[in-house]
Order: sequence, then C-alpha cells, then structure tokens
Amino acid sequence: MKVRDFLCHLTDHLGCWQHRLRTRKQLLNLDIHELQDLGISKQQAIVEGSKPFWKH
Repeated sequence: MKVRDFLCHLTDHLGCWQHRLRTRKQLLNLDIHELQDLGISKQQAIVEGSKPFWKH
C-alpha cells in the first residue's frame, strides 16, 4: 500500500469516526417525541449513543 493510499484511508476513517461521535451525542440529546419520530426508544438511543466512536 502506498503512503498516499494509506493517508486517504486514514482520513476516511477519521471522518467516519468524527461523524459517529457527533451523531451519537446528538442522539443522546433528543427528547422522547423526537425519538418516537425516529421509531426508537430512549433505551435504544442510550445503547447506541453510548457506544465508542470506533464501534460500528
């Protein structure tokens, strides 16, 4: 693997991890009505929102 390819791959992962971190924090801040609109329970939101950013 070339250094350039490695850096592109790493950049993709960092962007994905940053997105997961941000959206999981947002999920934890939704109220019960917003969660109902998404079709998930508060408990499901807590489980998903509490995952570390590197876990899919």
